[in-house]
Amino acid sequence: MNLPKLLLGTSFSLATFIGLSANAIAPNHTNFPETYIAQQPNCKNPQTQTELNICSGVDYQRADQKLNQVYNQVRDQLSANRRQ
Repeated sequence: MNLPKLLLGTSFSLATFIGLSANAIAPNHTNFPETYIAQQPNCKNPQTQTELNICSGVDYQRADQKLNQVYNQVRDQLSANRRQ
């Protein structure tokens, strides 16, 4: 078998696999709404950049949820003319 053809075919197959995998994981390339992982990271002691990113995202979502909850409570207490 011709080695250059074999390498070229392997390269195309690998590129196709990587492309399909990326589309399956993150179909929207500009905004990644969800992360799919095989197991939950240890956010008490993250060891990799990926774990740090995932745990930071989880912390952000929780803080944003709490902020929205408090904001809505305060906004409900304001008179109509003080609301924006």
